[in-house]
Amino acid sequence: MFWRSPNFFLKTGWWIGVLLWGSPALAEGLSATPEEVMRLWLQTYPDHLEVAVTLTTPRMRQFLTPSQWIAVEERRRKRTAVRHIHRIIVAERSSGDRSVFTVLAHISTEQGEDQRWEYYTVRSFCTTWLIDRLHIAHDDSTPNP
Repeated sequence: MFWRSPNFFLKTGWWIGVLLWGSPALAEGLSATPEEVMRLWLQTYPDHLEVAVTLTTPRMRQFLTPSQWIAVEERRRKRTAVRHIHRIIVAERSSGDRSVFTVLAHISTEQGEDQRWEYYTVRSFCTTWLIDRLHIAHDDSTPNP
């Protein structure tokens, strides 16, 4: 049986560690709510990537390691003129192990200030909530992610 193999536990433990690596909720011994995860994300991204990365799943990071994702995000931030001025959670829909947050983001670009809609999917993995997906609407529409 596959579960009797010592390698099974090593590999399983490694993947759980990858998913939950450095989670602030685990460090405190608590399980943060989806809203707490989103609020911490909005406070830390993009200025504190080493904290923000702990709130994401591999899928959110395009399956990059945390250090690779941080390097990519730092390069992206240097070459783009988009800066977040203010972000507000305007809605949350929850169902089982999934919550979708609608965020109104006020941004600054080379053309001036603007706003956009950001939709975050937060999922529960092993009782820890992590950001799993982001969809950005670049126009005035409000699509249903």
